[in-house]
Amino acid sequence: MTKNTKSIDDMMDYVRQLRRHTDGRRALHIRLSSLEKHFREEHYRRFVASNFRTLISNATATMFALPNADVMLLCKDTPEDVLDAHLSNIRRKYKDSEVVAGINAVQGVSDAFVEWFDLEENYQGFYEYAHQLAEQLKAGKDAPKKNPNTETMLPKKSPGMLEINNRPTERLKPAARLKMVMVEASNEKAAKDTRELDIDLLH
Repeated sequence: MTKNTKSIDDMMDYVRQLRRHTDGRRALHIRLSSLEKHFREEHYRRFVASNFRTLISNATATMFALPNADVMLLCKDTPEDVLDAHLSNIRRKYKDSEVVAGINAVQGVSDAFVEWFDLEENYQGFYEYAHQLAEQLKAGKDAPKKNPNTETMLPKKSPGMLEINNRPTERLKPAARLKMVMVEASNEKAAKDTRELDIDLLH
C-alpha cells in the first residue's frame, strides 16, 4: 500500500465538516480491496471513478480514492435507487469476481463489497467507522470487513411507524360484562387415569 495518506486525511477532514450538515446525506464504502488482486488494477479503479462522474459533476457527490484501492463516496440528496443503479454497473463490471458473484445484493443493505450509511440517521456511527478505516489504512492494515456499528445503526423509520410511536398511551377499559369465576382443579380424573407405563401405552 502506498505511504501517501493525503486522500485519507482529506476524507476525514470532509467527514468532520459534515457533522452539522447531515440532512439528506448518504455514504458508500466500496471495498475494491476485498476483490481478487487483478480486479484492483488501475483501469478497474478508473471505471469505478467514471461510473460516479455524473454525480460528482452535478455537485451531489464527493469521492475519495483510498490507498488500498477502496472508494468512499459521500452524496447529498441522491435517492437510494439512483445509487443502487450505479452500483449495479460496478457489480456487472466485476461479475467474474468470486466475491461479487457470491453476494445476493439488496438495495440499501451492506454486504462484503459495499457498506451503506445514512448519515442523517446515524452520523456518529459513520464517523467512527471512517475513523477506524483511516487508522487501519495509515497503519498499513486491511480495511474493516464489516461495519462494527451494525448493531448500533438506527433502523429506518417508515411514516407509519413514526405515527404509531407518537400516539399517546391509552389504558384499556375493563369489559362491562366481565365476571370472575373460581376454577378448582379436579384430581379425581387424574387419579383414575393413573397407571404404570407398559409397552402398548408407550407405542
